[in-house]
Amino acid sequence: MHLQLTPEQSNDFHEALLHAFRNYDDLRLMLRHQLNKRLEEITAPKALNLVVLEILESAESEGWLYDLLQAARNQKPGNPRLKSFEASLTIPIKPEASQAENPIESALQGLESGDFVNFFEEMEKVTPSDQRTTLSQLRGQYIAGNLPYNFPQRLRLFALDIQKLLK
Repeated sequence: MHLQLTPEQSNDFHEALLHAFRNYDDLRLMLRHQLNKRLEEITAPKALNLVVLEILESAESEGWLYDLLQAARNQKPGNPRLKSFEASLTIPIKPEASQAENPIESALQGLESGDFVNFFEEMEKVTPSDQRTTLSQLRGQYIAGNLPYNFPQRLRLFALDIQKLLK
C-alpha cells in the first residue's frame, strides 16, 4: 500500500514516532529488525527529532512510509500515539496526483510513489540517444537490486537533467 501524507499527517507521524522511540538505538533496532534497513545509511546520530525527520523524508521519497508505520506498530504494538495515528489515516490521505501530461512529469510522479518501473518506462520515451547509456546503467542497478540509499534522488536528478536538455 502506498501512503502519501498531508503536512498535518506527516507532523502527527513524526510526533508518534518520537513518542514511541525515545532514542537513536530504539529507532535503529526497529528499522533493522522490522525493515532490514540500516539507520546509519539514512542519517547520522544527531538530535532525535532530526533523525526521525530524516527517516520520514527517506521513507516518503523511497515509497516505504506505509511499511515504516507497520514496522513501528509491530515493534511498539501498545504505543497509544502510533495506534491513534494509524486510526487517523481513515481520514483524508492526500489524493494521488492526476496523470501527468508529459513523460518526465509522469516519471517523476512514479518516482515519488516508489514506482521505479514506471519511471524507467516513461524516461525511455524521451531520453536522447546520447543519454541512453546512463539510463541503461541506472536500470541495471535497479534490476540487480544494487540500490544506494540515494538512488531515488539520482533518478530524479537524471530526469531533471533530461528535461533541461529537451528544452
